[in-house]
Amino acid sequence: MGDDLDFERITVKPLSTALGAEVAEVDLARLDDQAWTEIERAYHRYMVLFFRDQSMTPEEQVNFAARFGPVDRYPFGDPIPEHQDVVAVVAEPDAPSTFGALWRSDTPFLERPPAGSVLYARHGPGDAGEAQWADLRGAYAALSPGLRTVLDGLRAVHRDSPGADGTGAGDGARDGAGAETRTATHPVVRTHPVTGERSLYLCPAHTARFDGMTEDESAPLLDYLYRHGTRAEFTCRLRWEPGTVAVWDSRCTWRTRLGGDPGQQRVLHRVSIGGERPE
Repeated sequence: MGDDLDFERITVKPLSTALGAEVAEVDLARLDDQAWTEIERAYHRYMVLFFRDQSMTPEEQVNFAARFGPVDRYPFGDPIPEHQDVVAVVAEPDAPSTFGALWRSDTPFLERPPAGSVLYARHGPGDAGEAQWADLRGAYAALSPGLRTVLDGLRAVHRDSPGADGTGAGDGARDGAGAETRTATHPVVRTHPVTGERSLYLCPAHTARFDGMTEDESAPLLDYLYRHGTRAEFTCRLRWEPGTVAVWDSRCTWRTRLGGDPGQQRVLHRVSIGGERPE
């Protein structure tokens, strides 16, 4: 999509040539219709939006997330007492530095993975670390026509597995339901239901193999695509601060955590946006 978007109610500052933008001059707890329309346009252009200095109750965060689609509580972790659709993401002072450090998209091992998430930094040090996102739409477009043709005909098997998030325990294990490994098979290239654009749909943390192939046969091409998708020209970074809100489209992005002060607790509230079956 082009960069010639006009905004009157919000200020949008792109963070890279690939994806990501900071949006200013807006209070997410008190959006009018025009501001929301411009945020929605920016979201589909930049795929990841960041808002600083926000103050939101759990109910207000859920209401904001519901503008993007049906709220579908993130299935791992317990909801906070104040709202059943908000999950606290807590990094304790003694958490390993690898916590959340693998590139990933949200739970692709589900038949209907989330479309996106809204993450709100509630508590933490002034420097609460960084997060990085990768543009799978641009990564797909940059592949050769021949490889795109090959990938267009492939499907991939995704699974929840121990250590997939870098903590040593799979998502299901943290939820207390990890005895059974969940799997789903989705197209390697999916079409965005709103923009119609094509993007890679793989996940370094959860993609096991291509459908119809062994893991050994799949590994060389998967490794190449992971290296390709995380090249610097396809990424952007966010430095977390208390009051920061990030919303991302997990249908066409990866994300990873880049660290922070391991000696301090960080608390973020997450609301998940319900998605469709990838096609």
